[in-house]
Amino acid sequence: MKKLFIFIAAIAAFTGCKNQSTTYAELGSKPVKKGEIYLVTPDGAVTSTGEQWVGAFKKGAENKLVIFFYGGGVSVDAYSAAHGLSKDSLGFFFFDDMTLWKQIAYNCFKSSFGNDTATNPFKDWSVALLPYTTGDFHIGSGEFEYINLEGQLDTLYHHGYTNFRLFMDRVMPYVGTPDAIVVTGSSAGGFGTSFLSEDITELFPEVKNFVTCVDASQLYWDKFPEVCKNVWQAPEHIANRFHSDNSVLDCLTALHQDKPYVKILFTCSVRDFALVTYNNYFEHGAKTLGTKEEGEIFQQRLQRFVTSLLAMDSTAGVFIWDDMIFNEATNLTVHTIETGKDFHTDRGGNGSIANWLYDAVEGNVRVVGLDCFEK
Repeated sequence: MKKLFIFIAAIAAFTGCKNQSTTYAELGSKPVKKGEIYLVTPDGAVTSTGEQWVGAFKKGAENKLVIFFYGGGVSVDAYSAAHGLSKDSLGFFFFDDMTLWKQIAYNCFKSSFGNDTATNPFKDWSVALLPYTTGDFHIGSGEFEYINLEGQLDTLYHHGYTNFRLFMDRVMPYVGTPDAIVVTGSSAGGFGTSFLSEDITELFPEVKNFVTCVDASQLYWDKFPEVCKNVWQAPEHIANRFHSDNSVLDCLTALHQDKPYVKILFTCSVRDFALVTYNNYFEHGAKTLGTKEEGEIFQQRLQRFVTSLLAMDSTAGVFIWDDMIFNEATNLTVHTIETGKDFHTDRGGNGSIANWLYDAVEGNVRVVGLDCFEK
């Protein structure tokens, strides 16, 4: 029963919206209309199971661009590789079903960055949406063999980086040189954001109003450098940035050093239940819902990370929040904020995270919610 509870909660957290069937036109099949959402189906892009991978793109009325990386768990070894969502719906480690993502991506988008109300500062921006089914934080470029739940040799296609590059090749002709770019993502997509933002600056070298925003992406494991290199087979220029048990800090540090004009933002709830759950697997070998004590350890680690981030870059922005409790007994907080309507709602009297992010685009980078660490 506990596994079922974790599964249902994780689905809600990773998607932030309800599933329903949605149809799209294919990008390139007809002239692009502003405000319409198009499927992007690059040749050679595959999911973890080798099926066709697809992304989505909306052409906005403004010459500004959001690149959004979706989340959905992670695979780091043979055990987690065998427990994709389609293989084990209760004990899953990562989303591996492209059909599911085609159903939910539209609804997540319409709730958050694609919200068409006047209160959404991004409603007229172009948006490139990268779903996630490869278990590699969007940076893999190889295959990983493992024994599946039927006892047979199987292959997991960690092609997140390959898909990303093929997708951007398709989308870039439709965006030109934007006046501003926001690269962001939630959960596994926030990891992808921190790992791939520097690649994106290279794709748009003329854009200097560039914001990187990481949402709910903090895991602490000293084996990530090994996984990045040997399991996901990430490109060498990315793998070389991994040095410590905090890969997000490693890559944001490199980004700040190499591209100091990039405005770096980070947001997370103070005792994020999903991140605690995955850290339990890395540290204890079991992906179990965290205890109150484990939540407090996460909070202490998160505070140290934020301190390091602000010391590294005095212009960095942070929004820490604690006003949505996931589990009263453990005092663990909700996971991610950017994939649902709560992206646009006030957080504890500090305004919405959407407006905090937009303020950074306009040059007003703010630090919010550090008092949550004292509670």
